[in-house]
Formats: sequence, C-alpha cells, structure tokens
Amino acid sequence: MVLFFIGDLESGNLFGNFIGVLSGIAMAAFIILLKLQAEDSPIEITLVGNIITFVIGFPFFFLSVPSMNSVSGLLILGVFQLGIPYILYTTSIKHVSAVEAVLIPFIEPLLNPVWVFLVTSESPGGYGFVGGSIVVIALITRGLYQQRKKIFI
Repeated sequence: MVLFFIGDLESGNLFGNFIGVLSGIAMAAFIILLKLQAEDSPIEITLVGNIITFVIGFPFFFLSVPSMNSVSGLLILGVFQLGIPYILYTTSIKHVSAVEAVLIPFIEPLLNPVWVFLVTSESPGGYGFVGGSIVVIALITRGLYQQRKKIFI
C-alpha cells in the first residue's frame, strides 16, 4: 500500500490518498460482509447497497446538466461494468474462500496502469509498479501453493 502512495505524498494530495485508503477499506468490508452472507443470498445486500449509493449520489447528478451521451454512458457502464459483474460476483462468492473473494477483484485495479499504458503510453511510477508487482506475485504464489497443496492431499 505504501508503495502506491509514496510518490504522491504531498500536502495537496493527502485528502485524495486518504479517500483512496478509505475506499479500499470499504471494499474489503463489503467483500467480508458478502462472504458472511454467502449461505443466504448476497445479491440482496448488494442491491440494497447500490440503492443507497443511488439515493446519496442522485442529488449530485443535477449539479451539471447531463447530456444524452453522458446518460447513455452511465447506463452502459451501470449494466456492463457494474450490474453484470455484481451478479456474477455475488453468485460465485459462495464457491470461493474469503481470501480468494478479496484477492480476485483486486486484479482489475492492479491491471489498470497496464491498460492506461497500452492506450495512452502513460507509464506508472516506479513505486506503483513495484507495489503492483508484489501483489501480482503474491497472488500467483498463493495460487500455486493452493494447487500444490491439493495435489499432495
């Protein structure tokens, strides 16, 4: 975590870094609570969470007049980036361990700098690259360890 923020720890960036850390903590809490709901139906709690988010965010929608392009973009992203993945995730969480339920979704944000580099040629900072590499190597190592453990049991 420290490696991701070390290059950007300036007085002007502290609030954004703080919000980023809080976001990560909230995501971890969400996944843990979903895993605790795995015997029931985690889809309902996810739906309630998204309704709460909608209610909180709705007044901010009108701060600027949205165009049809932005509304259609929101609908497309809502369905394909959030809706369908949430359904798949909440359905599959019953079949994975708590650690896997936490680690698998974090592959996407770790790969974001790769996609940004491929599309815009903007390279990630050295510390961010090292931090992301540590997480990816840890995921691969854990997967190999789990697979090897299954073979010998």
